[in-house]
Order: sequence, then C-alpha cells, then structure tokens
Amino acid sequence: MSGPRADVVARPRFDTGRDCLNLLATVGLRGADPVERVPDEAALAAWLVAAGLLDAPPVVHAKHLAAMRSLRTATWDVLAALRAGRPVPDDALVLINTDAAHSTPIPRLTADGRGVRESAHPVESALAALARDLIDLVTGPDLDRVSECTDSHCRMLFVDTSRGGRRRWCSMTRCGNRAKVRAHTARNRRRARA
Repeated sequence: MSGPRADVVARPRFDTGRDCLNLLATVGLRGADPVERVPDEAALAAWLVAAGLLDAPPVVHAKHLAAMRSLRTATWDVLAALRAGRPVPDDALVLINTDAAHSTPIPRLTADGRGVRESAHPVESALAALARDLIDLVTGPDLDRVSECTDSHCRMLFVDTSRGGRRRWCSMTRCGNRAKVRAHTARNRRRARA
C-alpha cells in the first residue's frame, strides 16, 4: 500500500471493539483504494476527542500527524505478524514500546463532580494510550478474537464478540449489507439469463 488517498472525505469509525483497532480504521477501504480518514492536523485533533482519548482538541503539529501514522502502521504490522504466527518486526516493536513509555492522560476530578483528563503533552499521551491498548490486546485473550472483515475492499480488523466467533463483516449495516445486495443482484442476473 503506497499510502491512503486523502482526496475522499470519509467519516472515522469507532466500532472495532478496541481503541488500537479504531486507529487502524482511520484508513478505509484497505483492500481496494485506501482512504485516509485523518488527512490533516485538525482532523487528528478532532479524532482524538471523538475516540475518547482526550477531552478537548489539542494543538496538533505535522510531527504529531506523522507520529500517529507511524503508530498506525506499526499497529497493523504487529497484528499482521502475530495473526500469521510470525515474529513482530523489530521496527514496529521499537515504535510501539517507545510510544507506550510516554505518560497517558491523568484523570482529575473537578469541583462539580466531572472527570477530566489532563496532560502536558496531550497528543503524545493519547498515542501512548493507543500503544498500551495494542500491548494489552496482543498479550490478552482478545487477540484470538481479532477478525478481518471478509469484504475484500474493507479488510478492517475488529474484535469478534459474537457468541460463535464467526462474524464475517466488520459491520452488518455496512459491509454485510453490501455483500447481501451484491448476492441479491447476482441471483437476479442469473435468473434473468435463465
């Protein structure tokens, strides 16, 4: 994959079951013509809040966007290697461990009883939380439940929490519905030819 297109605006997704997998979902249509869902610094600031990693949009610089994309690539590489039974690539291992070593946002209680998270370096703290979530995922029981959407254009990874563990699509309303429509169309074409 040379790099996701940023010319198509796509909404971020937060339905993978894990924060680190939501990070991977910032690239859409991985199996076709990838779409970048976080194309610039402003989009990253908004994504960090929408993902629930920060309470307010931080100041984001180009270096932060590059760091997020590097973490995203390393996360994909780690999961691809482990799911295939291969060792984790050294560069991905170093990056994940380096990012995880940063402090995460500190929870604070306000006078009105609200909880807020604070950090002197909010973007780095949010990336640390994502790296730590990946470590927790791959060292815990959920790694075996990570599945890849069977839609060849999507390929999004998600935690399969279905009872039988045989969920095929990342989302029944997205990829599952498209698959049903394609199957229905194919059946109708076969009938029309018969």
